[in-house]
Amino acid sequence: MGDISLQPEINIGTLGHVDNGKSTIVQALTGVWTARHSEELRRGITIRIGYADASFYDCPSCEPPYNYSTS
Repeated sequence: MGDISLQPEINIGTLGHVDNGKSTIVQALTGVWTARHSEELRRGITIRIGYADASFYDCPSCEPPYNYSTS
């Protein structure tokens, strides 16, 4: 595997209508629930923009699509 510091960095955004699962897919990919403010937690909706970081790794000895992992 190559030097991790040479790996490309990309930004991914989500866009969709209310209650379409944008925060849920971010949580599934990163393990981070982006709704952090008290009003968001109380109402169960995202009001303010949230951020999460994730790293995806390629296992060269694994068969696709199982060769991609976040750990």
